[in-house]
This record gives sequence, structure tokens and C-alpha cells, in this order.
Amino acid sequence: MATCLLPDETDDACARKPWISHELVTSAVGPGEGLDLRASCSTGTLISGGCSADTFPDDDLSLMRSGFAPDNRDEWLCSFKSLHESLTYEVATMAFCLNEDPLPAECGCCPPLAEQLTIRQTNEPLRNGPNRLEATCEDDEFLLIGNCMLDVPAVSEVESVTMFRYGYPPTDEHPDGDYSKWGCSWHNPTGYTPRALANAVCLPAQ
Repeated sequence: MATCLLPDETDDACARKPWISHELVTSAVGPGEGLDLRASCSTGTLISGGCSADTFPDDDLSLMRSGFAPDNRDEWLCSFKSLHESLTYEVATMAFCLNEDPLPAECGCCPPLAEQLTIRQTNEPLRNGPNRLEATCEDDEFLLIGNCMLDVPAVSEVESVTMFRYGYPPTDEHPDGDYSKWGCSWHNPTGYTPRALANAVCLPAQ
């Protein structure tokens, strides 16, 4: 988390105390079905999320999308596709929410962290074959987290597209990951060209 320089850093009343809460939405994916499952924050601001299923790794259940919903930045979208002929899978979408009590007026510093969040996005159509997108923050910001998304009306339109890598990309200089970038990699075996999105959640560096 980012912190501001406060007038008196020893004054506990002016210490920032952000916390993360989460919201959970559950549903089921039937045999051969696709499902778009969304979660949002009842309090706080959405900064990230997660997707889960009650199964061991299984080629018959695919996670197609996980990120900010293209049509609503305040929702986390998980898109699942089942290829199984008889099983029903229980699945879940989680929204991770940034909360913070406002500082007293006498502290004289700093708007809420949520008001300082900026989403930096890179987008382009997916070509046939392997594709890679990277999102970065400005020089005076730092990257908090990122996510990857395909902007299509329904998961059935991208059921052949696979996302095979996402996160901080490793480089020669940073073999454990370059924390200034968020990378997304897909393979598109079709001639269909959905719009791909790479999102970086950025906060001011100071």
C-alpha cells in the first residue's frame, strides 16, 4: 500500500489504516454450459478479485476470463466454460475491496487511497496465434496489481482462446518479475479477433 508523508508520523490519529474486505458470489456451471459470474463491493472500492471452482485441475472446466468487467469497472468478472457431458461444477467469484476510514481534518493531508487509484489500460484485438499485452503505470506511480480481460458479450465467443500467462513479466534484469509492468498472454487458434485488455491498478508513488 502507498502512504503519504504526514505532518506528524508519530501521531496515531493521523496514521492511515486501510484494510481489504471481500465479497463472495457462488453459482453452478452445468454440463456443457458457460457462465459469466460477477461480484462487486458493498463497501469500499474494487481493486482486484479471484475465481474459484470446487474441482481439481480439470480439462473439462476452463476459466476463460478473470478481471474488471469490460462494461462495469466496479464488478469483477469470472467466465467459466464446462466441456463435461454430465458433471455440474460449483464456482465462485470474489471481489477484493479497499476500505479506509477518513483521516481527521486536523491531519491536513491526503485524500482517501481509493480516490488516488488510477486504472491504466492497454487494449488491442487478438491476432491468430500467440498474443501478449502489457500495462504499465506512469513514472510517478507504482503498480499495485493488474488483471487481464477479453471484451466479448458472451464467453461462448472465446471458448477456444486460452490465457496461458499473466502477472509481473520476468526479464533479464528482473528474472523474478518486473514489478513495474503487468503482462497478459493469450493463444488464439481462431480467426476471430476479440478485443483484449490489460489493466494496471496504479497508486501515486508518494
